[in-house]
Amino acid sequence: MKLVLILLATTLYGAASAAEFEDIIYSESGKLCTVASTAGTGIRCLREDFEFGSPAWQPGGHTLVVEAGVHDGLHKLLLLSSSGETIRSLSESSGFSRPAWSSDGKTIYAVSYALGQAVGRWSAEGKNFNSVPVNSSEPFRYVQMLAFSPNGERAALLVDDFKKMLIAQVSNSGFDVERVLPKQFSYVAQAAWLDDTRLLFVGKQDSPHAELWELNTQTGAVKARGINGLWIRDFLALSPDRTTAVVCGSAVGAKQPRWGLWSYSLQNSLLVQLTNGIEDVTPAWRQ
Repeated sequence: MKLVLILLATTLYGAASAAEFEDIIYSESGKLCTVASTAGTGIRCLREDFEFGSPAWQPGGHTLVVEAGVHDGLHKLLLLSSSGETIRSLSESSGFSRPAWSSDGKTIYAVSYALGQAVGRWSAEGKNFNSVPVNSSEPFRYVQMLAFSPNGERAALLVDDFKKMLIAQVSNSGFDVERVLPKQFSYVAQAAWLDDTRLLFVGKQDSPHAELWELNTQTGAVKARGINGLWIRDFLALSPDRTTAVVCGSAVGAKQPRWGLWSYSLQNSLLVQLTNGIEDVTPAWRQ
């Protein structure tokens, strides 16, 4: 495995401005920040008026949806421009979190503990809210995260016990679960689709810390993908060509963990540090 450490630019803080987000956006201790995907430059925070989390770029578009609120208070979902300016709040989105776009960029989904075995759905404009059911014979209480396959026909829904994902067919009427995967994992977190069959996800099997794994959703087979030398947390994003992952990690052996963002090539294992914050989490990569 190759390891490259780069000189990090000074982070600039400020409210929304005319400056555009770089390819990668993330939350730095609640601030909404951005960094370039190629060399870890252009680090700056464009919004710090709320506590932000879980940003998501619209596929093929220039807007994003993000969770926003105050510490220990109820959050809602906002639509933002590519320069970080608020377009509008999503209707009836109070209490929702971890938004995700449909693969065609026409629909927004998000989860809420209050919905139980269903998720929220909105139009791309943040209007026309409705709840859609998750139809499953596997018992669960609520959905934690969701991710859509490139063709939009299937979704992976992480559920409340953080040990399994529901692999479901997607339709206008909801989600119909066809498989429960992976098997024999003690912990499962965020996932992203490599193609219409394979998933990359953060999980634990025998290791004391989380690692990257690849899952074939048709056969159930799993394959370890790394990352040696790095402790990683729940969060994961993929480049548009799905050859590079961005993870939240801290170097193994550090006296005190610093959770920055790292890019990791799935082709040659090149590991590049992008940020050096204490709590840089929930990355999203412009698609």
